[in-house]
Amino acid sequence: ARLGEENIAELSGKGTLLSYTTAAVEIDGAGNFKELKPPKALGAIKLEGAASTIFMPLGEVKPEDLKVGMPVEVVWREETRGELADIKYFKPVKGGA
Repeated sequence: ARLGEENIAELSGKGTLLSYTTAAVEIDGAGNFKELKPPKALGAIKLEGAASTIFMPLGEVKPEDLKVGMPVEVVWREETRGELADIKYFKPVKGGA
């Protein structure tokens, strides 16, 4: 199947946190575990206007303050290249709206 213009959706950058986890270690690229201090939070996010779920880092929030169903929004890296890696992380929407 080919993707065309009809498959492109304009997204608001906002979504809903469906679930989350925290990671205390990561693999360093050489097969070794590296302890993360503080641990990183990762979330399953359903974007407004999209049918799929994406899994992205969560920032600007303590893991204990995360709640399933909370609204989140994208934080872009400073220099964007038009790729998924342009997303730095998702953060809670201020005021919960």
